[in-house]
Amino acid sequence: MIIALIVSCEDAEMFVEPEGNDYEVGSTIHEKPSDDQVFLVVEKDPSFPGGMKAYNKYLLTNLKYPQEARAKGIEGNVYISFIVDTDGSLSDFELLKNPGGGLGAEALRVYMDGPNWVPGMQRNQAVKTRLTARVAFRLDDENLKSIHVQEPNKEEEEILVFETEGNN
Repeated sequence: MIIALIVSCEDAEMFVEPEGNDYEVGSTIHEKPSDDQVFLVVEKDPSFPGGMKAYNKYLLTNLKYPQEARAKGIEGNVYISFIVDTDGSLSDFELLKNPGGGLGAEALRVYMDGPNWVPGMQRNQAVKTRLTARVAFRLDDENLKSIHVQEPNKEEEEILVFETEGNN
């Protein structure tokens, strides 16, 4: 009886071979992004028209250090989140971090009043993209205003320093 069992459990009966090919490759479907889909990461990031130099000039020209913040010695980083739409318009603003004294309101004002951006691109199509921008307000000992600006989603930082008297 033991011999009969061993004979009936040969390799051919123990393993079942799958039917068909185990390594079938399906096709990749590239769907068109929907109009209401918002991307956090895209192949080409949205950008300020004219690039980083124009972005810095725009902020330098339009940001004004709030009187309340200057009087109270308040400085710090303001973080703003917003969507760059397919036509470059900005919307859905969120103040993520605000040190107070009117700094957050001033940064929001400048972004909300600003020009349309060049939209982000995904598969050669303009798409809605959410960005986070940082504007760092600093006061120094000589009553100068320093505004540190960073292009959204970039690590490189530009530093702009100018007198508060000319921009009030």
